[in-house]
Amino acid sequence: MNLVSERAAPALLILAGLLTLLPLLPSATAAPPAPAGGMPLILHWQFMVALLGAGLLVAAFVPALRLAVLSGALLSKGALVLLAVVGPASAALRSLAWVDGVAFALVAVAGLLFVQAALQQARWEGGLRYRQE
Repeated sequence: MNLVSERAAPALLILAGLLTLLPLLPSATAAPPAPAGGMPLILHWQFMVALLGAGLLVAAFVPALRLAVLSGALLSKGALVLLAVVGPASAALRSLAWVDGVAFALVAVAGLLFVQAALQQARWEGGLRYRQE
């Protein structure tokens, strides 16, 4: 991995992890109060968001976790953006979708940098050959 992508990819994951944790701040959400039976669902969502954000922060430093965390983050963030685009969305969901869309882009770019570095390393070690034309 060259020096730029070696530092940029983990930094992008850290930034995406912080953006993922942003909606959990009490001042960041202006959601209406939960309905009577909806509190367990909201607590579960908060737990899953915290787990994903922490996973992104840890994956910046632990290469063995990157594939699983990047896959989960792309799936989660892509699904939320898709729901906001396709279905009826409130203002709170639209603002959350913008934040998740930015985080999706950051995770996608970090993933591409990691794939490029892995291909470069495989070529260096002789596991992947250049095409001869």
